[in-house]
Amino acid sequence: MQINCFYFGKFGYTIVPSQIREDIRRIKDSGATFVTLNVLEQDYRAAKENIDLTVNEILRVGMSPLLATERWFGMFGGVQHYPSVFTLKRPETQLIDKKGEVFLTELGPVSSLYHEKTQKEISKNLDKTFEMWGFEGLMWYEPWLPMDYSSLALQRQSSKPDSQKHLSFCQSVFQEFHNRINDNYGKKVIGWLNHPGAKPSETKAFQNVEGLDFFGWHIDVRQASSLLDQAMNSPVKEFPLGQLVAINHTGLDKNQHSRLESAMEKVLSRKPDILGYYYFPGNVEAPVEAMDIVFEAIKKYI
Repeated sequence: MQINCFYFGKFGYTIVPSQIREDIRRIKDSGATFVTLNVLEQDYRAAKENIDLTVNEILRVGMSPLLATERWFGMFGGVQHYPSVFTLKRPETQLIDKKGEVFLTELGPVSSLYHEKTQKEISKNLDKTFEMWGFEGLMWYEPWLPMDYSSLALQRQSSKPDSQKHLSFCQSVFQEFHNRINDNYGKKVIGWLNHPGAKPSETKAFQNVEGLDFFGWHIDVRQASSLLDQAMNSPVKEFPLGQLVAINHTGLDKNQHSRLESAMEKVLSRKPDILGYYYFPGNVEAPVEAMDIVFEAIKKYI
């Protein structure tokens, strides 16, 4: 079993190098192989040196840094609630709903994968990822790719909405991204963390995107245990690095610690190929105690 630590936001706009080094040491001591950093669109401009310092520290201690596509173009999940600047400034790329209106989420509009400008901007970010920093791979973080009813998208779907053609198109675009990475930067680790709201047909399609090294599931420990069982028992095809199961205790109350203990035990006892955990996630009532639960559970299985 390998371990991935989601180290989200700790390297942000206020950064204390000694604290970063201490965090990375503790993550290394937890047995982690991978450390995944969430990178927003604006971080390529506004947090370049901070990310550089953090990535170099991860590499220095012998772990592999991965990039998570946080909130890119409104199409990916994340822990930070920021709208996409790109999508707001380029309304022509915005996804259209079945009523013919701009598709809106709580964070604003979403760019369409069908638009050439969106694809080019994702490609630019991928290039910057591997040219600016020493990332050894990336994780498509909770991609959310609803049907697009724009005229551009419907042309691709033979003039009428077709969910299967939509998913096939999305598969082909991500395959092109993977080819771009491997052709320009050599072999990188590429993973996919499934969106919690993904339909079975979407999950199956995304698992079949060529070039993935692992496919992952999110476990929110505040959910009912039946949902945890459903995620753990979901079918998954074979991947070079296997299946990632990510346990997220963001927003955990102190009276929910037993749920965290139960989730850690249930997941670890099944020995996933990759265990994911979040390092001191936000809005936790007793963060030190909760993190100790995670670390103590991992120690029993490594």
